[in-house]
Amino acid sequence: MNKSKETEFEKELNGWAKTLLVINKLQMRVFIPLFFLVNIWIFRAPLITMLDNAINPRIGMEDDVAKNILVDNLLDWYLDMTGADRVYLMIFHNGNRYYTNAHINKMDMKYERTSKGIARIAHKHQDVQTSLYTDVLHLTFQDKFRYERVEDIEDLMVREAYINNGVKSTICIPIRYGGEVIAIIGIDWIKKSVDAYTILHNFGMETWDSDGLYGVLMSRASKIGKYL
Repeated sequence: MNKSKETEFEKELNGWAKTLLVINKLQMRVFIPLFFLVNIWIFRAPLITMLDNAINPRIGMEDDVAKNILVDNLLDWYLDMTGADRVYLMIFHNGNRYYTNAHINKMDMKYERTSKGIARIAHKHQDVQTSLYTDVLHLTFQDKFRYERVEDIEDLMVREAYINNGVKSTICIPIRYGGEVIAIIGIDWIKKSVDAYTILHNFGMETWDSDGLYGVLMSRASKIGKYL
C-alpha cells in the first residue's frame, strides 16, 4: 500500500517536474525573446538614432561649412584651370522606393561654381532619376564623356538638356571613393565652345589619357570624394 502511494507520489512529482521543464523551455524560447522584442519596439526610436549616429556620425555646422569651402576651392581649381564657365557636382543617392521595394536611384546637383555672368542652375537639378541619363553615366564611368560640341551627343534628351542650358562644350568626370563612383564632376563651357587642344595647352600637357590631363583631373576628383 505504501509502495503504491509512493509510486503515485513519484508520478505526480515527475508530472510537475515535466510541467516546470516545459514552462522553463517556453520562457527561454518564447517569453524572454518576446520580452526583448517588446522592449526593442518600445525603445526603437532611440535605438535607431543611436545606431545611425554610430554608423553616420553627425558633424557640426562649423565642420560642414569648412567641408563645403574645401569642395568649393577644388571646384574653383577646375573652373580656373580649364577656363570653363560652370563646374558642378552631381551626387548619387537612394531616393524613394518603387512598389517592388527597389530603390529609385537619384542624383542631386549639390555644389556649383560659375564664372562671372553665368546663372546658377543647381536648384533645377534635384532628385534627378539616374535612369534618365543611362548613356551619360555609362560613358562617364568609362571616362569617355567629353564633347567639344554638345550637338554631337547621341542621346537626344541629354543633347537638348545641354543646349537648353546654353552649354557649348562639356566634360564629365567620375568621382570614385572606396572603389565606387559616388558623384560626377560636370565641366561646362557656355560663352564659347572649347577644343581639346586648348584645354591641354592650359595644363601644359599633350595627351588626354591617364598619364596626361585625364590623370590630373581624376586625381583632383579623388580628393573631392573624401569630403562628400
